[in-house]
Amino acid sequence: MLFFYKNEHKWFAVLMEVDGRVFDIDKRVAIINVKLDDEVEEYLKYEGIYKAYHMNKKKWVSIMLDERVSDDLLLKLVDKSYNLVR
Repeated sequence: MLFFYKNEHKWFAVLMEVDGRVFDIDKRVAIINVKLDDEVEEYLKYEGIYKAYHMNKKKWVSIMLDERVSDDLLLKLVDKSYNLVR
């Protein structure tokens, strides 16, 4: 599922289920990719946040949709991504 800013048709999030082996996990996992531009390295320090799957790894991250990433942090990053593309 893609989420994009309607006026510019720019993506700010991609929700998907992927093979977890990409992240060294032995099952399919739900992730959301969000755009963070220059802040990617800062957020890779958090458990459950990885370099983006199937996106530009310099500007995007993949966030595991499990209990490792708090709802507050998840919403903050989705909001950052949205504001980058509007």
